[in-house]
Amino acid sequence: MMNTSAVINNGSPNAPVVINVALGAPLWFYIGTMSILMFSCSCCVLWCLCMFISLARDDKKSTTAKSSARRELDAISQSIRSTRKKRNVKGEEEDEDGDGKIDDKNDVEQGRQTSIDHSSWQMSSFFFYSVLFISIISIFISIYFHKPQFPPLEIDKDGYWKPGNPVKDDDTIYSHTIKIDETEIQKFKNKLASETRIKYRNEEYDKYLDRLFQVIENFDWKQHENFLNTFKQYRTEIEGLNVHFARISTPLQGKNKKLVPILLLHGFPGSFWDFFKLVPILSNPSRHGFDFGVKETIQFDVIIPSIPGFVFSEKPEKSGFDAIAITRIIAKLMDRLDIDEYFVHGCQGFGSDIATLLTSLYPDDILGLHLSNPFVRPTFSTYTLSKYVFSAIFGNEDERGFTEIQEYFRDEKFSVSMSPEVIGTSLQNSPMSTVLFIENEWKSLSSRAKTTNLFNLFTLDEIATEIYIYWLTSSAPSALQILNECYNKDLIWLSAQPKIPTAVVYSKESPWLCSENLLSDKYLNITRITHLPKGGLFHHLQDAKKIAEDIFSDGERRKRRLAFRAGKFPDDLITAEKIKKFTFAIECAPGQPKYTDFKLTEGMLLIRVPSFMVPPVEYCDHLLKINDTQIKSKKVLAQFLAENVDQNKPHVLVFHVRRIMSVEHITDHSKLPSNASIKRPKTNNPLVKPSEGYEYYKTILIYFPKSKLGINVKSYNDVVYVESIDNTWGSTTRRFLYVGDAILKIDDQEIFDVQKTQQTLINGLQNNGIVTLIIERATAQAASNFVRSVLFWNKCVDPQLAMDVIHICKKRYDYHVRNGFGPEPKPILRDSSSKKQE
Repeated sequence: MMNTSAVINNGSPNAPVVINVALGAPLWFYIGTMSILMFSCSCCVLWCLCMFISLARDDKKSTTAKSSARRELDAISQSIRSTRKKRNVKGEEEDEDGDGKIDDKNDVEQGRQTSIDHSSWQMSSFFFYSVLFISIISIFISIYFHKPQFPPLEIDKDGYWKPGNPVKDDDTIYSHTIKIDETEIQKFKNKLASETRIKYRNEEYDKYLDRLFQVIENFDWKQHENFLNTFKQYRTEIEGLNVHFARISTPLQGKNKKLVPILLLHGFPGSFWDFFKLVPILSNPSRHGFDFGVKETIQFDVIIPSIPGFVFSEKPEKSGFDAIAITRIIAKLMDRLDIDEYFVHGCQGFGSDIATLLTSLYPDDILGLHLSNPFVRPTFSTYTLSKYVFSAIFGNEDERGFTEIQEYFRDEKFSVSMSPEVIGTSLQNSPMSTVLFIENEWKSLSSRAKTTNLFNLFTLDEIATEIYIYWLTSSAPSALQILNECYNKDLIWLSAQPKIPTAVVYSKESPWLCSENLLSDKYLNITRITHLPKGGLFHHLQDAKKIAEDIFSDGERRKRRLAFRAGKFPDDLITAEKIKKFTFAIECAPGQPKYTDFKLTEGMLLIRVPSFMVPPVEYCDHLLKINDTQIKSKKVLAQFLAENVDQNKPHVLVFHVRRIMSVEHITDHSKLPSNASIKRPKTNNPLVKPSEGYEYYKTILIYFPKSKLGINVKSYNDVVYVESIDNTWGSTTRRFLYVGDAILKIDDQEIFDVQKTQQTLINGLQNNGIVTLIIERATAQAASNFVRSVLFWNKCVDPQLAMDVIHICKKRYDYHVRNGFGPEPKPILRDSSSKKQE
């Protein structure tokens, strides 16, 4: 059931967590960035080379021009000297004027050459700066659009948090009742009354605190203890710690209800009790008006663990108990409860972080992730920096959320960075410190107004109950140590990026607000973001109905997948005619089969069986009976195999199953999608798909986590074909699709390319576990030849050419078989023929 996507460290159970911090960027990103840098460097080198050649050429031209001018000037000077002897003084003046004219011509020539050199320099500089600017912008854009994805975390497979050597856990689940001795309660009240509180200068605030302490001193804990015990509570040992949890469910109200597990995770300073208003709505929605007026709805099997180290769960006694250890223990708890898949809801900051990590490490176990006010810490990478530079330039509101979360992180870092021993010792020994600490945390996490009176947000009993729970269980010191381990040491676990469908709720008074951009950096498959009109981090107590409504809405989006796991096939997709019963008598070896070889959903759908049973048993068969025993649950199956499998000799078991049969033939072509070939104009062009010779079917694909869909597709001229199918157990694909089928439509989306096919399949299967396909299957010879040419002979211009070549080769092979191998036959291809002639 638990299939971690992390890398497991199989060393000592107490070995430290080993985490790979390398950035997992895809190869194309590095290649693209290096290509741009190499292009920029090449352009710069080319520019320098061109400038050198240009300067050398200009210098050569200048030298040649100067030499020519000098020879001309020498000739003229010689002529002037010979003439000067024959002329008078007037002739000398003319000579001087002549020299001046020559000098002027030389100056003009030099000016023209200088102008050419300056123009060449300007053009070269423009080229250089253009290349530099384009390179910088290209690199910046590539960083902006590349979202860094971190590698899987390396985690220990197991741990042990008690002193001494590891001891095997007692996997029994015991019932638990909260029972606090009366002397402990009275000791708390007496100690609180004996302490002196500092008076503040704010008279109104002093009156508020006086009233709060009066409520705490007169609080009737036993009455609320009885109320807490109305929730069914249990404990079990995991990694040496007794883990406390509550599990609440009610009998299904009506035939169309589906019971779905949901895991609720609290934060700090919170407890399992914080959900007491939410639990009745989730476990019995019809009583609270949450049927939404639909034909089928869900109700939840609610599991609320006390996070190890908090309230009624046992405290760890070794260092290194961090978020990964907590997540692993919670996953083991769900495994021990024999829950295959479940929803997760996390809240109050720390609970959201644990829910996120759980979804990242064990994605195959999670149906959906629902978060209340998640605290996303921005990573200061080049991607984040470039993203928020863009946001700042274009006035996006993202920078507001970025600034808010940074300010809170700064303040929170200051408070948590103090030694947990200092704060913890004060809280352990002073009831007044515990009261003031929890009051301050609840106030700061429930309202942005610093002067808010808690009595305006919660009832007196709600505040007092939380304070009593934390004091009577000595939870505050342990919780602070765990938070210090999680947030002030190795923070790589916060880089987890879940791909499970995620819904996010933000309340108006949350101390932080993460923008959609910031959320999408961390949560890679956000389906919905909802903003509630009121409440803070404890809005489960302030507005439980709104939270429940959002959780139900998220569950309703995937109700078809939930129903399918329960063995209830959707009537609109799978009619009664498509479901048939089969009986198989299977010979089994001694001691076979074992219960551990089977994998079933809670509705007894087979998603893994022993290899010797395939065939006749197929993937997704609904197990009804073995021999004459009805198999209604996994427990019944395990008990039957333990009692009826012969360990000493071969035996026969008779399996009775229900199976979804073949696809539905579509005869009404008017209902076909627009991309069907029959709706295209006729053509004789061999490169265009024929418009006749097809049959159309409506089929389905079924997928469960940890199984394999096993389908490969390729596109040609806006048509997507099934290229190959992996004929393996783990998918209904091999029974419902053939190679060469054209996929026209998936659910409500018409299909034209491979990328859209992949995305539509992923979205549909993640949300529902089942998708509907409209396929086109070639039946006529021309249509079949065209499909084969697309799939196998895509280099041929004429689809008939390949068939001609095969026909000729077959005839020659038959000739050689009959007559033996004689002289080499004439070539049939032009290339080889032309070479032979040469």
